[in-house]
Amino acid sequence: MATISDELAAGLTKILQLAQLDIQNQDKLFNGNGDVTITRADGSTFAAATWAKMMAATVGTFKQRGTLGTQDLDAVNGSQEGFWYQPMTANATTARHYPENTAGSLMVMSNAANSVNGCTQIYFPYNKDIFWLRTGVAQSNGTVTYGAWWPIIPGAITQSGKEAQIWNVAHDKYLFINDQTWGAYDVTTKKKLALIDPILGGEVWIREGKTSLRSYADNSMVIKVGSTFDVLLIDGDGIYNNGRTDSVRGYASRKGVGNNSQATGNLWSMGWESTAKMGLYVDSSTIGFLAMQSSSDRELKKLIKYTPKKARLVALGEVMQWATATFKFKARGDGLIPESDTKLGFIANDLKEVSPECVEGEGLAEGDELDPTKAFSLDTVAMMAKMTMAMQAMEDQINDLQNTVNDLKAQVVSQE
Repeated sequence: MATISDELAAGLTKILQLAQLDIQNQDKLFNGNGDVTITRADGSTFAAATWAKMMAATVGTFKQRGTLGTQDLDAVNGSQEGFWYQPMTANATTARHYPENTAGSLMVMSNAANSVNGCTQIYFPYNKDIFWLRTGVAQSNGTVTYGAWWPIIPGAITQSGKEAQIWNVAHDKYLFINDQTWGAYDVTTKKKLALIDPILGGEVWIREGKTSLRSYADNSMVIKVGSTFDVLLIDGDGIYNNGRTDSVRGYASRKGVGNNSQATGNLWSMGWESTAKMGLYVDSSTIGFLAMQSSSDRELKKLIKYTPKKARLVALGEVMQWATATFKFKARGDGLIPESDTKLGFIANDLKEVSPECVEGEGLAEGDELDPTKAFSLDTVAMMAKMTMAMQAMEDQINDLQNTVNDLKAQVVSQE
């Protein structure tokens, strides 16, 4: 039977004891909580944090902070770095310095520049594939000044010299921006697709060298065809065409200004006169003034019903209540339409109470803007019809009186 020496047996025993101690120490570190006592090989001890305590410390300080609630994001600085979440869109308001009114997640990273409060904030809306970025610069006293939120859209963004390029990887195109122009560039064909010049001149090219929109300092906008030809001007006076306005090339015109100063070159123009009339001019000659005419052909109408004779007396009663008045029309359009001379006529509001068929429109309340499109207006054809019925009723009454007089005369003659 083989035997070992006492010395070898003691050495093996010592090795097994150290292995057992190692296993016990590892069990404390990985399965225990808080701080545990670790025993060294020489029998001395020391306190050590367990794995659970270290992980809890890591999660508590950076990985997960919890809900933002109603906190102002300006107050969540570098001293509170970590991951936050905002589950309520109602809480994500611009007043609390959110980049948009949307629930989402916030990541705060301290940069410790000047103060631990200095940080970078990144906000992720819950329903969009974009994120927002801003930096908070801290002073030595801990005060933080935040910059504006900037949206970051997924996709490669590069910068070369003074030109930035935003790539659309799926279509192999990019938007380029430099100190003078914006535009799109096709990488495959190596051609610029469009140019936009919002900084120098305020011009937008719809197709380079072909068509553009340009704005001017006088608040006007011009549509330009080719490199120099302006075809349409839009400004505070309206829309101005310096060539022609035609229906199948049938008309040529210039902007009317109330006189014939711009009507030259065998062109016509219309202008509002101070006498509240629309004047028509051809070249330098005044042709006359425009009047409206309504159509009344039977073939244009349906459901025709002639008014009965008994309605004549009703119409007569209404017309006898119509009140005439003298008045002036107020100035309108910031003085472009001046106050009128004294007129003789009717007040539509009065007629609507007596003969509503003779009045159109919804009417203006006291203090409303002087908008003719909403004001009451008189239906002159209906008024003529109403007065015709009243005259017919009077004619009927006159005939009845005449017949009565004739009967009385006949009776007097028969008694003589």
